[in-house]
Amino acid sequence: MLRPVATPKPMRSTFVFEPDECQRQAIEHVRGPMLVIAGAGTGKTTVLTRRIARLIRECGVSPKEILAVTYSENSAREMRERVQAELRGTETSGLQITTFHAYCNNLLIRRGKQFGVLDEKDLWIYLRKRIRELHLNYFVRAAKVSQFLNDLLDFMRRCQDELIGPEKYAEYVARLERNELPVQRVTRSKDAVSLSDEEVLGRCREIAQVFTTVERMLAEDNLGSFGHMIAHAHTLLERDNELLARERERARFILVDEFQDANFAQVKILQKLAGSERNIFAVGDPDQAIYRFRGASSAAFGLFRHHFSGAKLVVLDKNRRSTTPILRTAFAVISKNPTTFHAEKETSFPYQRAPLVSKRDEDGVREVRSSRPDPVETVILTAKENECFDLGKVIQEKRRRLRCEWKDFAILYRAHPHRDQVAIELAERQIPFSIENMDVMDMPEARDLFACLGAVVSPDDGASLFRVAAFPQFDIDPEKLRAGMRKLSRDSESPGLAAVLPQIAGGAAVLEELQQVRDEIVRKEAKSRGALEIIIQRFGFDRSSRPLAAVLEFVSNWEKKAITTTKEIAELLEYMDYFREAGGAIAMPSHEDNAVRLMTAHSA
Repeated sequence: MLRPVATPKPMRSTFVFEPDECQRQAIEHVRGPMLVIAGAGTGKTTVLTRRIARLIRECGVSPKEILAVTYSENSAREMRERVQAELRGTETSGLQITTFHAYCNNLLIRRGKQFGVLDEKDLWIYLRKRIRELHLNYFVRAAKVSQFLNDLLDFMRRCQDELIGPEKYAEYVARLERNELPVQRVTRSKDAVSLSDEEVLGRCREIAQVFTTVERMLAEDNLGSFGHMIAHAHTLLERDNELLARERERARFILVDEFQDANFAQVKILQKLAGSERNIFAVGDPDQAIYRFRGASSAAFGLFRHHFSGAKLVVLDKNRRSTTPILRTAFAVISKNPTTFHAEKETSFPYQRAPLVSKRDEDGVREVRSSRPDPVETVILTAKENECFDLGKVIQEKRRRLRCEWKDFAILYRAHPHRDQVAIELAERQIPFSIENMDVMDMPEARDLFACLGAVVSPDDGASLFRVAAFPQFDIDPEKLRAGMRKLSRDSESPGLAAVLPQIAGGAAVLEELQQVRDEIVRKEAKSRGALEIIIQRFGFDRSSRPLAAVLEFVSNWEKKAITTTKEIAELLEYMDYFREAGGAIAMPSHEDNAVRLMTAHSA
């Protein structure tokens, strides 16, 4: 457990940003390619927004000639807000600040090439429902269907990231068959090394056939993934010279945030847009590649150097958030990462990873604290129970000593199951806590709601009906209810719980209420979201419940999905069954409670 020992935060006066020399070089750069390596807390967003403002205000660049792309809606929103604040009173219409996928999707829309977008889980469900159409041979025997689909989607994503379609992959397999390339193992099974080349080729042929089939199915239904957005946009720009010329006019100055998350396909689009002027300005940190599993990595920086030769390199190395001990501890971990540039190949980019410099420690006059920054503590404990006890004790002690709030503390863990003992310890100490991104489908309120939905759709859904019958408002004796269920399990000829309930005191009221809900749904012609609202009202659910709010928002979004056809509650329940099988989760929305935040390291 690593633990920074904090000091009280004094009240600050309004902060005036003064760029250091490296930041100034980046902000004042105008033409030609530039790559900015910016570690955490080094002011990269400020550099980007200041550069956009300077191009418009001082360099005579029209907002209509600027394209700034990033990788999340939140980042794009923040950048837009900060640019607007910088340019208050200046006309900025036509300025494009958007995500990479949104830009590509708008490109497709303008050319009438848009399609229904399936996210990762929806594409999994789409294929799971049509698994027989893939005509699997090797892979249906070798693994569970769910694992095969996970691996297939990962394979297809990586192909899209590299602009490899089914035709190119089929060509690759043909070269394997002609012995022009060495045969690679394509299975994770333990006996992979014992497979003959012919067996491996058989698997490769099947992958090629499945890849072709999936792409055909999606094209026929006018569906695609986020990866298809990028690949199709690249194809448009490559084949439509008129469109490319027009897009270059709207992107004479390109800025890319979070460049470490770029893959080959995205870099090729940037190269197309930049044209001969090559006014591209990319900012990123090779040690923060959160989409590395999606094909992004520090390789993006090598791709930049290759596609934009002669680019200038600027390194932002002053961190404005953390103290020196924290930065050195972080560097001790990330220094083990692969090198960003290969020394023998990247001589034009003389970059070597080094610890960030603490601007806070350099400018100590801005902070009221001791002369030496507090160290990072490493506490090694012998048992999980001791760790949880220590965490609770330390949080209580620090809160008393520092006079801070509960929400100033966070506990990170590797996976959600690791949090349980921590949660128990905090509860016993009466320390308020909130769990970030917790799956609401595991919560009683959501389970009760979906049980009502299942019982409304099908009276033969015994599990759902049993859960509804156990609701306190029906006042059914639990022992009698369980006895009825035991009788059902012994009697294979029994028609089901719906036939047994009328024989139990209060059971008839359950069936009557469910029928009234069905009638109201039919009368109001309610779709899934409307049906849930009826159920919430009729069964007395707490409308202010955060888990229920998350479910309602999820269902509202599901009704808008390209994969959704009727929006009826039966279709929703079928979707939810596949969604769970795919490992899907409905995340609890963040809440600004004064509570210790528990989250996985990945979420953090």
